[in-house]
Amino acid sequence: LVVRSDRNQALKSITVKVNTELTKYADLDPSDITASISLRGVSGPGIYTILIDATTPDGTVVSVSPSEVTIEVDSLASKRIPVEVSLYGELPDGYWSGDPETTSGTVEIEGALKDISSVVKAVCPVDLTDRTESYNESTSVELQNEAGEAVNVTLLGEIPAIPVKLKILRMAQLPVNVDAAITGRE
Repeated sequence: LVVRSDRNQALKSITVKVNTELTKYADLDPSDITASISLRGVSGPGIYTILIDATTPDGTVVSVSPSEVTIEVDSLASKRIPVEVSLYGELPDGYWSGDPETTSGTVEIEGALKDISSVVKAVCPVDLTDRTESYNESTSVELQNEAGEAVNVTLLGEIPAIPVKLKILRMAQLPVNVDAAITGRE
């Protein structure tokens, strides 16, 4: 299982009020207070409301606000998807590019089943605008759905940057002597 909710949204800051002895008050620091949630009651995919538990060694917790958090849990899944290179922009006049090459034709993603089920490919965008030298760089990928739209999903771990090689060479115009190039002519 995996928490599908946006962790920054679900686990936002909380306020904990503590009663402590007057002699310990000056030494009490926010880092002395621990707030946590227990996922022991989570048994399968679904939406759960879980109480926030706060503790401190130097006093008694009076209140926690908010006192609970709502999270969505989904099945953990992994999926191998193809990697494509998307060229955009225009090379300067007098240059041409070969076909892009990657060291990996696929990449594995892992995350909530609902999130990764819509992902069908990873696209490495390469900008050709004003490029006059070959491209040989690690490129970040954009996850896309069947319609070619970017999909914003929360994954476990990061997708590694994909090395992309692309030859870009200057074009040259050479004269061709047609008469000399034809062989077997009488």
